[in-house]
Amino acid sequence: MTPDGVYASICRFCHAHCGILVEISGGRPTRVTGDRENPLFRGFSCAKGRQLGLQHDHPERVLRSQARAADGELAPIATQRAIDEVAE
Repeated sequence: MTPDGVYASICRFCHAHCGILVEISGGRPTRVTGDRENPLFRGFSCAKGRQLGLQHDHPERVLRSQARAADGELAPIATQRAIDEVAE
């Protein structure tokens, strides 16, 4: 578990990779803001980036590779197998 505090990072939502600060409380992200110390973005972050904490804890977030079974339901699949199947 990540200790509570504020951590400098980058937003991975799009290609810009804006500098962000992520506040952690109880091992969970609680707030994401632009990092004013970032020399390129100087504190700018878009609305999507500021929602990263909510995305991280979203109950429908996909955490493992999945494949659709014959019955149409999604089932866990080994990541390497998923990569191989997509490559085919």
